[in-house]
Amino acid sequence: MVPSPRAEALTGPLRKALRALETTVYAVDAFEPASARTTFRVALFDVYALSLVPKLVARLSSEAPGVRLEVVPIDMGRVVEQQRNGDVDVALLVPREFPSDIDHQPLIPETMVAMARTGHPILAHGRPPDLEDVVQWPHLTVRITGRGHTAVDEQLAARGSARRVRAQVAYFLAAPAVVCASDLIAAVPLTAAVAFAQRWPVALFPYPAGPLPYTVSMTWARHLDADPAQVWLRGCIRAAAREVIDERDQGWAVPS
Repeated sequence: MVPSPRAEALTGPLRKALRALETTVYAVDAFEPASARTTFRVALFDVYALSLVPKLVARLSSEAPGVRLEVVPIDMGRVVEQQRNGDVDVALLVPREFPSDIDHQPLIPETMVAMARTGHPILAHGRPPDLEDVVQWPHLTVRITGRGHTAVDEQLAARGSARRVRAQVAYFLAAPAVVCASDLIAAVPLTAAVAFAQRWPVALFPYPAGPLPYTVSMTWARHLDADPAQVWLRGCIRAAAREVIDERDQGWAVPS
């Protein structure tokens, strides 16, 4: 048996109504982090495991020592349903067309930058590499979904150019290790790039195909809009994201 389209459409409103009834009956009108014993599940891309997750864990450990955090990978085909059925509390996604029962809020402004190993010949010109410099070298790409062109490829095509892909991985966290062991150039999100540069011998420079800005949003099931525990969790994520953005922007100096 499978739910009918009508049943699927009622899922969100019914969950919201039941949660409101539960709150009224049991007077669940507050959340006390210091005494809470619960588990929160957050889905995100690995690119934020290095920057946002440590700050979020530190905040939860300080304010809610009994709360457990589970970070799970993004499954783009299932993440909406995971939020609807409670398997995921919050997801960090690149903006898309959200269903009416999924709420969202802009969280982290991003752009793509180029990364090469320290001492790479492309850095020997005494100026930021230009497009001609970059496309002469083989590239590493990161394609989390494993298919389709990336925004970088589309931007290069618009400039009448293309990159030679020597290797492809499914995880951003693998990028600095590959780059440091080769002459490959990688395009990575700025937040990750700055975190990598603090830990690996890599150099960063603006990707010469042009600006590639986008925004990562925080999403959740709309029936949890007013849930005290969920409101608190989202506040913690926003605070951790602000820390990440501040540290990133302080650590990113555009070469002149």
